[in-house]
Amino acid sequence: MTILRLAAFLLVAALAPARVAQPSSAAAILLPPRLAVGQPATLAVLDGEGKLLAGAEVEFPTPGDESGRSVRVTTDATGRARFTAPAQTGVLIARLSGSGLRASGLVLEAPPPTSPDPVVQAVAPLLTLGDRFTVIGSGFSADADTNRVTLGGQPALVLAASPLALVVLPHPHTGLGPVELTVEVGGRRSAPVGVTLVALEIASGKTNLQRGERGVVEVRVHGTGQPVELEARNLTPDTIVLTGGDLQRLRTSGGENNRARIALSGRSGGEFALSVRLIPPAVGQPNPEALRQALLHAYRIAPPRWAVRTSRMLAWLREDPQNPARLREEIERILAEQPPEEFARRLEAAWKILLGG
Repeated sequence: MTILRLAAFLLVAALAPARVAQPSSAAAILLPPRLAVGQPATLAVLDGEGKLLAGAEVEFPTPGDESGRSVRVTTDATGRARFTAPAQTGVLIARLSGSGLRASGLVLEAPPPTSPDPVVQAVAPLLTLGDRFTVIGSGFSADADTNRVTLGGQPALVLAASPLALVVLPHPHTGLGPVELTVEVGGRRSAPVGVTLVALEIASGKTNLQRGERGVVEVRVHGTGQPVELEARNLTPDTIVLTGGDLQRLRTSGGENNRARIALSGRSGGEFALSVRLIPPAVGQPNPEALRQALLHAYRIAPPRWAVRTSRMLAWLREDPQNPARLREEIERILAEQPPEEFARRLEAAWKILLGG
């Protein structure tokens, strides 16, 4: 994600040494999206600047345990922590102690190995410099630092890891354009996978807008001449209004000057900020009809507390079936509240469809 503030652009990186956790300083828990049953894995916690955060306590609530007991781990000096996935398949919820932050991963039976080498099964074909990405596959190490990921000839930083998935951040000096990705574990290397690495640059001719004043922010894409999909979000809605909505999708022009423009106007006057992120081409987009049926199955037995929220998710699916992110986030929020077992089981089925599990 690229953030514009005072006409400057910031690429958030996690390569700096981990800082020590302070109250409310954590911004994200990174879990591998796929975990192997009963096997170890590594998570990470990032602060608001995208830096690894040491001393953050993460807990894993035990489903159905009314005592409130949970497994807890604390990130070490690198901002990471080791843990062991549950002994049964399902959804693992992690949350930051004393905070509303949460993350989730799908716990699966690890398939029998098909190769002595690590295997990369899926990675987004379009990656952004400064943004983390996920590698799905097999034969990876649960220890993040044991996985040597190379992107465009540069070492990438592995933030979180399991035998089935890695969460990776590109090296800031990686060249843009078509590059190859490989994963090496214990001296054995995966076959190279071709991806395209791009960088987003956003700028405005004005540092602030007065009430009623109009302006334009330009987003330039470096590394590809193909049109790409972007998401723009207004981070200061009290100060400015984005003409196309405070959360909007954009498509760049393509070509040598690959760009898009965002129209805005001043609401109260002052400095403003917005974020822009790449929406990578989908890798295995979930089946909308299968997802709808799974949500309907859950809605039919949803207790009143969750029935309205499940109905709202069905409406979201009708309105924008190609944008599953908020569906997944809402399902994870509900599962973290530990609803009745059968309703939770049906929601998990929808969640697994979203994750391609």
